[in-house]
Amino acid sequence: MRWLIVFVLFALALAAFRVGGCGDSGDQGCVEWPVCESCDGVVCPPDDNECTIEGCLCGACVSTPVADGTSCAHDGLFGVCIEGVCGEDPCEGVVCDDGNACTEDTCVYPEGRCDFTPLVCDDDNPCTENSCEPAEGCTFTAFEDCCYRDCWVEQDSGVSAQLNAVSFTDANTGTAVGTGATILRTTNAGITWVPQHSSTSEPLYGVSFVDANNGIVVGTNGTLLQTRNGGASWTERESRTTESLLDVSFIDVNHATAVGGGGTILRSTDGGTTWVIKDSGTTEILWGVSFTDANTGTVVGSGGTILRTTDGGDSWVAQDSGTNHGFVDVSFVDAYTGTVVGGGIPSIILRTTDGGATWTPQWAPGDQYTGVSFTDADTGTIVAAHYILRTRDGGVTWWVQLFREFMSLRGVSFTDTSTGTAVGGSGTFEPARILRRADSAGD
Repeated sequence: MRWLIVFVLFALALAAFRVGGCGDSGDQGCVEWPVCESCDGVVCPPDDNECTIEGCLCGACVSTPVADGTSCAHDGLFGVCIEGVCGEDPCEGVVCDDGNACTEDTCVYPEGRCDFTPLVCDDDNPCTENSCEPAEGCTFTAFEDCCYRDCWVEQDSGVSAQLNAVSFTDANTGTAVGTGATILRTTNAGITWVPQHSSTSEPLYGVSFVDANNGIVVGTNGTLLQTRNGGASWTERESRTTESLLDVSFIDVNHATAVGGGGTILRSTDGGTTWVIKDSGTTEILWGVSFTDANTGTVVGSGGTILRTTDGGDSWVAQDSGTNHGFVDVSFVDAYTGTVVGGGIPSIILRTTDGGATWTPQWAPGDQYTGVSFTDADTGTIVAAHYILRTRDGGVTWWVQLFREFMSLRGVSFTDTSTGTAVGGSGTFEPARILRRADSAGD
């Protein structure tokens, strides 16, 4: 109850400043408060009541009750203070036990009743799942997959380039693309990466495989490359545009969508052999595209652009992102649940669970986000210039899984909740950067 004394003293001190403050203003609501006298020199002797605290208030001695439940002596026996009086303990003999280890069972004063407050189980460790079992209490279970920097192992790319994108179709089989017309292929989870060749010399910015054999690569000056044999050979296809193509989504063996500069959207219904230009309704640079079936897809770009189609790209509807911040990548796991990320400083993350009808901002550490990959509604990864971020709760919380300066990561692809690859690099005179994450990388 000491806080009560402080509060009262503070209130009366404020009141003292109002003395003479009414004046002749005619303020009908003004009240003349009495002057609060000084406590200098005032000595307040104890009153022999151990359930009160004696002190001076405005020049007068007052007694303030201690907290209910404070121990005291009552008729030669132990008791407790209730409202400033020592008496029998109302909680004596009261057994509070609801048989649930997930509640804190206490007897509440002054009523002497039981209260069962749910436990908050939080070990402040992002690498454990916090839960409570009624029979055991709080449990903190380590994730089956690894959690911190040991999760990520650097692999030898064998080339000097800036890798811009990567696409895996299973844990072993993937393709990465980048500057200098670089195409790299692995079939052994990145233990070795083999260069592949095509007829283009353009920088390549996007890649998407629908299975181990069928894939599409896009790049500057409208570059479109198609393979049906896992990249053993690449065929250049006519795009009918000179705009840079920056991303591609190959959703099944027939349907693919590519996006790029000037609001460009291209659509193929024959596995990437022929392409048709679609009207996006914007001239913004489109950086990312994600389809979840042949008809349903989302495109993101500069100026806070988010576009949505439910008819295979025949029409696109602009969605309200609530920002003019540029977006660089998007990942949907079903028709309704998706995440977009924006680069720059500060960076931005938006999340939707209703197909983009509404977008909710999320917070994460770091900045300069460049890529995002979700494998289900809860589990996702963001890559950035210096960071790799992870979430296990749909982005409610993000934590830094790896921080390393000058990684310059630009693309990421996960095939399940624990297996993924991130790519990047600084350019021509630096080795292309490839980082691999899997259970075998460590716990």
